[in-house]
Amino acid sequence: MLFTHAGGDQQVKINKSGDAQTASLVFQSNWAGHAEMGLAGSTDFSIKVSGGGSWPEALVVKSATARVGLGTSTPGARLALSHGGSGDDYLLAGEASELFRLGADGNGSCAGSWSGGGADFAEYFEWQDGNPGQQDRRGLSVVLGAKGRIRPAQAGETPIGVVSALPCLIGNDDCGAWQGRWQRDAFGALLRDDAGLPLVAPEYDPDRPYQPRATRAEWAVIGMMGRVLIRRGQPVDRRWIRLGAAEDLHPAGTAAPDLQLDIWLLR
Repeated sequence: MLFTHAGGDQQVKINKSGDAQTASLVFQSNWAGHAEMGLAGSTDFSIKVSGGGSWPEALVVKSATARVGLGTSTPGARLALSHGGSGDDYLLAGEASELFRLGADGNGSCAGSWSGGGADFAEYFEWQDGNPGQQDRRGLSVVLGAKGRIRPAQAGETPIGVVSALPCLIGNDDCGAWQGRWQRDAFGALLRDDAGLPLVAPEYDPDRPYQPRATRAEWAVIGMMGRVLIRRGQPVDRRWIRLGAAEDLHPAGTAAPDLQLDIWLLR
């Protein structure tokens, strides 16, 4: 087979008559297949491997969405890593040793530091009134109300935190899924099967649409430690330290002219 630059663009094509057919390359050792790449039974590009017998998909690129799946044929994101049941599926980085690890079990670690553009540590809390008017409550101090829900702090009350617009770290998130999706023990830890996979709760309905907390007005991100913007005149904890006015510490033009904001260090 000879390839030259003459005649414009050059292509090698492997065609199939229908989507359900196969157009692929198979790599063999002593006439036994061990790897296959191409369009195997669909229009999605896949790489399959075999140690003998079965052909699991190691990688899939969806033709309709360009999403890439490692260990899954139905990636739900641009790049998806799915637990294959071995208990040790990770994204790793490093040379002689692992410096970064992001696991399909939901845990991550690194030998250095996690960093972000925000400056406070926060958690999701639910509004006591549900915020029915979808008000912009950023910069308001809050206190705990009934059943652990929050409400705006009143004069003379000691707030637990402030509604934050740009936290560095957020806890009590739902990761975009119903909070009751997984079975948990009395302390909230995930229950897992023998392969290390989390057990799905029987009440979970995968066909029911779910709106994550980040887009729901009844939930708010509450900064409780670190630097945060507070509307001037809001109640504050006596332990907090005022660092200055936002217009003095922020670059010109970043503050809304109708808002008077101060930067406080929550501790």
